Amino acid sequence: MKWHAEKIICRGERGLGEKNELAMTKTGKACANFLIALLLNAIPGTFAFAQKIVKTFADVYPLQRRYVPVLDSSLNVAALSLKERNKLIEKIVEVDQMFRKSLNKIGATSESAEAKHYVGLMVTNDAVNQALLRKIIKLDGWPCDVKKGEKSLSYKAWFIVWHAGIQQQNEFYPYLKAAYNSNCMYETQFKPIDEAVRRVRQFQSFTITN
Repeated sequence: MKWHAEKIICRGERGLGEKNELAMTKTGKACANFLIALLLNAIPGTFAFAQKIVKTFADVYPLQRRYVPVLDSSLNVAALSLKERNKLIEKIVEVDQMFRKSLNKIGATSESAEAKHYVGLMVTNDAVNQALLRKIIKLDGWPCDVKKGEKSLSYKAWFIVWHAGIQQQNEFYPYLKAAYNSNCMYETQFKPIDEAVRRVRQFQSFTITN
């Protein structure tokens, strides 16, 4: 790199106009380019090292801070009308599918950063969706419009539980069982979750007694 003896000065000048914003002069731009060139030539591999730092940061930065949920789990659903709570179930399902569809477009088994991003969003939003659904079900019970099929609120609420982990399914289980016994849920929906929860409970009981 060829070095110049002349002094390069960085300065900002007040620009004209009501906002009176700082504008970088040609000299300032030259100074910025000079400093960047100096850094990259003085420290070999700086750019590659910086890239490595960014990649590591993306991998370890806390999930709950990287991904902001669409809905708010602290929402006071009791302050909503029954009609509004039913609409909220519709919205929960919409959010549930939003990131799964994006993930499916790029391949569910992809190891790309984009795939990991959608998985992170999916996990974060699933937890909020399930928390909101629990609040609604505690107030209103399980929706009983099962005859509408996949368009029913009963099916949509079940769909949210189906995407939950076994621990969360266990928490929903009393409501699922009551819905099934009241003909508000089909056997094909209830049985898989019923069997999974029973197996876990049996295992936990065996572990405790032994």
